[in-house]
Amino acid sequence: MSIQRVHPLKLLIGGYVLVILVGAVLLLLPWMRTGPLHPLDALFTAASAVCVTGLIVKDTATFFTPLGKAVILLLIQIGGLGYMTFATILLFFLKSRGSLTLRMTMAESFPELTLGRIFVFAKRVLMLTLFFEGIGWLFLSFDFWKSGMALGTAMGRGLFVAISAFCNAGFAPFSDSLSSFRVHPLVILTVVVLIVAGGLGFVVHEDLYFTWYRKTKRKLYLHSRVVLMVSAFLIGLGTLWLLGVDLASMEQLRLLDRVTNALFMSVTPRTAGFNTLPISSFSTASVLLLIVFMMIGGSPGGTAGGLKTTTITGLYLWAISLVKGKTRPHVGGYSLPQEALHRALVITVLGGTTVLFATFLLSLTEATLVQTSGFLPLLFEVVSAFGTVGLSFGSLIQPTVSLVHDFSAFGKGIIILTMLVGRVGVLSFTAFLIQRKREPISYIEGRFIVG
Repeated sequence: MSIQRVHPLKLLIGGYVLVILVGAVLLLLPWMRTGPLHPLDALFTAASAVCVTGLIVKDTATFFTPLGKAVILLLIQIGGLGYMTFATILLFFLKSRGSLTLRMTMAESFPELTLGRIFVFAKRVLMLTLFFEGIGWLFLSFDFWKSGMALGTAMGRGLFVAISAFCNAGFAPFSDSLSSFRVHPLVILTVVVLIVAGGLGFVVHEDLYFTWYRKTKRKLYLHSRVVLMVSAFLIGLGTLWLLGVDLASMEQLRLLDRVTNALFMSVTPRTAGFNTLPISSFSTASVLLLIVFMMIGGSPGGTAGGLKTTTITGLYLWAISLVKGKTRPHVGGYSLPQEALHRALVITVLGGTTVLFATFLLSLTEATLVQTSGFLPLLFEVVSAFGTVGLSFGSLIQPTVSLVHDFSAFGKGIIILTMLVGRVGVLSFTAFLIQRKREPISYIEGRFIVG
C-alpha cells in the first residue's frame, strides 16, 4: 500500500508502534544489557522510552550498558519530539517536501499548525530542542563533575538527564533517580527549567520568540497566555502545598533545599517523572494532589502528556459560564471556540474512562498486589502511565524500579497500552479505533434528564 493512501492517524500510531518494536529488538541484543532480559520487559522499556513515561522494570543505571543507554536515549528523543517531527526534519534536509499524507500526519501531532508551516515549524522545533538540551547539558555536567565524577562520566550522565528532562521522560542514569542531588540547587533548578520548557509546547515558544525577542507581534496569542498563567498557577500551588505540608518537618534539609525540592516535586508530575523524594514519604492528600497534576499534565504541542492544561482550563471556564447563564466562556476579550470546548470535553471523558478501565482491569489481574500494597499505589501507577509521567511508589521486590515490575504479564501489557494512549493522545487513539461516519439522517430530540 502506498504511503499516500495511508490515513494520517494510522501512520501516526503505526509509526509509534514500529519505533517501539524496533527499540525492543535492539535492547534484546546481548551487548545492550548486563543480564537476561525477557522480551516483554524489553518491549515495556522501549514503550516507556518512546512514550516518554519513565516507568521502568529494569534499573536503567545498572542493567543497561552504555550502548543500551544510548538506544534508550534515542528512543526518548524520538518520542519526546514525535517521530513525525524527525521524519519531517529528515525530509527538510533532503530538500523534499514529502507527501501530503506525511504533512497531514505531522499536523495530527500539532493540530494548531497549517500544512504550509509544517516544515518551517519542524526546523524551529529542532533548533529549540538543541538549544535547551545543550544549555542543560553544560550546567548538569558541571555540577556532576564538581560532585566528584570523572569528566567523561559527568558529561555522559549530564547529556542523558538533559535530554530526558526536556523530553519529560523521567529516565535517569542513577538508580535513585535524582535523590542523591536533592541538596544540589543547580541540578534541581536546571532540570526544572528543562521540564517546564519542554512541557509548555513548541507553539508557545514560537509565540514568545516573535513577541518578546523579535518583537514582530504586539502581544501573545490567547493560547500562550492561558498556558503560561495556568502553568505558573499549578507550579506555585504545588510548591506551596508540598512545602507547607510535607517538607516543613524535614529538618535534615536546609530551607533553600526544602524550597527547591518542593518546587521540583511540584513540577515533575507534569509530566517528567524524576524524583528527589520518595512518593511513599508524602501524605495521602499530597499523593492525591500529585495524581491530579499527573492527569492534567503539560500543554499541547510539547513533550509532556496528560489531558493538557488548556483542556482542563477550557472545561472549567465553560462550566462557570454555564452557571452564570452564558453560552460561551470569555477570556482576555476573546470567546473560546465551541469546537475546542467540545474537544476538551471528549478528551477529558475518554481520558478519565481510560484510567478507570485500566485501573479496574489491574485490580483484577493484580489482586494479590493490591492486598499487599493497597489500592492507591495501583491507581498512582495507572495515572502515571496515562500522563506519561513515570513517578511510582516503587517495586516491593526491587526498590530501584517501578511498581509495574511486580505486575503480571497481562498487567504490564495494560500499562504499555495505557502509555501509548497517553502519548499519542486519547482522542487520536479513539479516532484510530473507531472510523468516523457521517450520519445520513438526523433525529428529533428526546426527553433526557441529567443532574
